[in-house]
Amino acid sequence: MPIDTLQLLLDSSSIADDFLTSPTNVTEPCGSCISKSALTGSSGWLKDIVGIGVAIVVGLMATVTALIQVRWNVISSSRIKWIESFRNDISAYCEASIAMRTNYLNTISPVVRNDKDTFDRFYEKYCANNSQCNVLSYNIRLKLNLKKKRHIQIEQYLCDREKLFKQDRIESTTFEEVDDVLNLLIVETRNIAKEEWEKSKKIKFWKFWEL
Repeated sequence: MPIDTLQLLLDSSSIADDFLTSPTNVTEPCGSCISKSALTGSSGWLKDIVGIGVAIVVGLMATVTALIQVRWNVISSSRIKWIESFRNDISAYCEASIAMRTNYLNTISPVVRNDKDTFDRFYEKYCANNSQCNVLSYNIRLKLNLKKKRHIQIEQYLCDREKLFKQDRIESTTFEEVDDVLNLLIVETRNIAKEEWEKSKKIKFWKFWEL
C-alpha cells in the first residue's frame, strides 16, 4: 500500500476518535430547563442556612438560661444569708432587751443601791445591754425595705419597744408590755423569713430581673 494512502487512513481514524470524545458532542439541556444538579445544590444550601439558624437560636436560648440560673443562684444565696442575719439580729435584740430591763430593775432595787459594788456591776450590765440594743436596732433597720408592708411593721415594733425603754418610762414598764412587743416582733420576723425563703426556691424566667 502506498505511504500516502496509509497516512490518510491514520488521519481519518484520529479525526473520528476526536469527534467521539470531544465535549462539544455532549447534548446540553435546553435553556428553559433547570438541571437536577442545580436543584439539588440549591436545596442543600437552604438546609445549611436553616440548620445554622436553628443552632444559633438554640445556643442563644442555652446561654440566656445559663445566665438566669447563675443570677438566680447568686440572689438565692444572698437571700438565704439575709434571712439568717436578720433572724439572728432580731433574736439578739429581743434577748438584749429583756436583759436590759432586768438589769435596770436591779439597779433601782433598794438592796442593790445600798451596795455600791453590786450597783455598779448591774449598772454596767445595763449600759452594755443598752449599747447592744442600739447597735442591733441599727443593723435591723438597715436590712428593712420600707416599701414592704411587713418591713414597715417591724420598724413600728422597734419604735414601740424603744418607747417602753425611754428614761422617763422604763421604770414603769412591765415585763408583760416588753414581752408583748417582742412577741409581735418575732412573729413578723418569722413571716418575713418564710416569704423570703419561698422566693429563694423559685425561678421566675419571665421576670428574672425581679429575682
